[in-house]
Formats: sequence, structure tokens, C-alpha cells
Amino acid sequence: MKLRTIEKGFAGVALFLSTGALLPLLFGDSAADTGEVVPNRIIQGIWSVVYVITVLLLLKRWKASVRLIVSDKLLMSLIILAVASILWSSATAITLRRLIALIGTSAVGVYLAQRFTLREMLGILACALGVAAILSIVFAIAVPQLGIMSGTHEGAWRGIFVHKNHLGRYMALGAVVLSLLSDRREIGIVYKIGIVLCSILILLSTSKSALLVLGGAVLGIWYLRGVRMDVRVLVPYVIVGFLIAGSIAAWVALEYTDILQALGRDPTLTGRTVLWSLLIDAIGRRPWLGYGYDAFWTGWTGESGAVWQVLQWMAPHAHNGYLELCLNLGIVGLSLFLASFSKITLNAISWARASRETIGLWPMALLMFIAVYSISESVIMQRNNIFWILYVDIAMRVAMTGRLRLRQREQAEGGSLSDHAVMPMV
Repeated sequence: MKLRTIEKGFAGVALFLSTGALLPLLFGDSAADTGEVVPNRIIQGIWSVVYVITVLLLLKRWKASVRLIVSDKLLMSLIILAVASILWSSATAITLRRLIALIGTSAVGVYLAQRFTLREMLGILACALGVAAILSIVFAIAVPQLGIMSGTHEGAWRGIFVHKNHLGRYMALGAVVLSLLSDRREIGIVYKIGIVLCSILILLSTSKSALLVLGGAVLGIWYLRGVRMDVRVLVPYVIVGFLIAGSIAAWVALEYTDILQALGRDPTLTGRTVLWSLLIDAIGRRPWLGYGYDAFWTGWTGESGAVWQVLQWMAPHAHNGYLELCLNLGIVGLSLFLASFSKITLNAISWARASRETIGLWPMALLMFIAVYSISESVIMQRNNIFWILYVDIAMRVAMTGRLRLRQREQAEGGSLSDHAVMPMV
């Protein structure tokens, strides 16, 4: 078996695990309604093995790894800030332990960008999510006590995940990935069947947020195809898009109560708005650098205890990626992330315009996913999380591609290389 095939298998396993599939359901201590998991030593041990293998693979090509890591200085600064937060953390031991996991998770993203082309990486991701979809069907049918939820969400499918919303989230991601890969005629039918399968699982999960995100992603991808048009047409196209998006946002803001009721949700978003109000007050007490990476939610004796007393339920995190980042690293950390996100977005637009293939839209599609899901979930800078792995992967790819294009332009001006000679990352 070729080494590259083995590496693809390892990457697929790492991406599968980073969805939170199977292991937390079998070994984690999870709450039936919230789906939050306290990992045990088995899960931590498996992730430790993944980290070690990833670091060894990066060290095998250490010069290329270093060049790749320093290619995005904003992202590197954000991770350095997280490491430095040990100095002011309100729970130093917890911050240190979880920082190791964050660095390991980020290393997986760097490895994917270094070792695989974009199409190869998306193919591996599609396989990982496809396996999750098939196993979810098997569990729901063969082991319904595990694959189907009870209690508040009785009857909703959760497959091999700890909560129905997790199944919906990753099936929505899978549908988007498969739609971008389905342009290859020879295997396009397989991907289209996968899209249908993912869509059915979203419906069986009864996750309305996943359904809305999938619909938004489909419309977003359709709209993003227009960024490849002539610049003279692109400017009014973008303006019209912003006007439409702004109108929809204004309508949702004015009618959000009726919209939520129509979706079967209460206006507090299951207590999230109360939680957010309390967390804004907590952020105000340590606004600039926060409480340290993952040092806020430490139980009844920590900072989270005061929040839980008011809430009357044990929120495991902020249920909002931006507030969570403020709690961890303050306004400084949030500003660094937003600067990084904005830079990657601009580079992703340039990438989409330069690429003739559908997969060139992937960076923008992923960024939309992260931006939207971060409103109600904490997916930014989360350890062992697929969205952070993919964010780091895209950050490395667009940064590297930008440097390659600059080098090509400089060489082309000297007459030594065509401006369209190489597009290695695609």
C-alpha cells in the first residue's frame, strides 16, 4: 500500500473523529437533551495519537511546514495569543491542557493544506462525512436506542452523533461538499446520491437550523458563481447582493418572533438570549484579554457558576462563537479573528474568480458556514473540531496561493513564467 494512500486514510479518520461522531456517543458522558459531552480517557487517548502522528508527518517536511505556518501571520498571532493566555488564565491547568488540544487540532489543518490538493482534501472530507451518514442510518435502524433520540426530542434521528442538531449540521456540510465535487461526470452520480442521502438525514434529524443553513448555502453557492464575471458587471452584482441580504436581515430582525414561532422555537432561542446577556456582563469584567483559553466554563466553582445560578441550567459554552472567543481571549482575540476572517474572505474571492472549477467556491462556502453557525454555536477555535481544522486548512491554502501568484507575477514580468502557469493548491 502506498504511503500516500495511508496518509489519506489517516486524514479521513482525523476528519471523521473531528465531527464528534461515534466515540462520544459510545464512550462520552453526554446529556440526552443538550448533547454536550465530557470526554473520557479513551477519547482523549485517541486524540493524543492523532496529534502525535500529525506532528511527525509535519516534521517529515519541516521546512515546508514552517513556511506554511508563517504564511498567515494573523492566524498565527491569534494562536500565539491563546498560548500566552496561560499568563492571565483564571484556570491555568485547564487552559494548558486544552491548548495542547487546540495546537494539535490546528496542526491537522496545516497538514491537510501541506499534503493534499484541494480536490483531494474535499474527496477525503466527502468520504468521512459519507461514512458518518451511512453509519447513522445503520445505528438508527439497527440500534434505535442509540441512533434515535428520546426525551424532549423523542423520535428525532441523531445517528452516530450525540444530538440531532449535530447530525443535521454535518449532513448539511456533507451536502455542500458533495455538490461542489459533483462536477466530475464519471463519479458525479455517486455524489448526487450522497446529496440526496444527506438531505434525507437532515429531515429525519428534524434540525430546522441545519435545513435553513443548507438552503442558505445552496443559494450562497449559486450567488458566488457570479464572482467570476467581468469586473464591470461584478460591482453592481455585489451591490445588489448586499441590498438583498440587507433587506432579508432587516425583515428577520423585525419579524423574528413570528419567524421563530413558525419554526417551533421560542423568542429566547431556548434560553440563549438570556445566556448571551449574562455573558456580555461577564465579558465587561475582563474585556481586553478575557479569562484565558477555555478557562471560563470550569464548573460551579469557576466563573461559569455565577451564570448557571441565574440561568438555572448548566450551559456548557456560550452557544455563540463570537461571545465564546471574547470570553477566552477578549476583544483583542476577537479582533484578530475578524481580521483573519476578513483577509481570508478577500483571498477566497480572488481564488473563486481565478478558478474555473466548482471546487474553487469551497473557501467561500466554508466561511459562510462558520459565520452563520457561530451565531448559535461555538465553533471558532474549538479543539478537536472539524470547522477549526477546515478553517486552518483554508487559511493556509489561500495564503500559500497568494504568495505563489505574487511570485509568478514577478517572474512573468521578467519574462520567465506565464501568469497562469501553476495553480498547485487546486
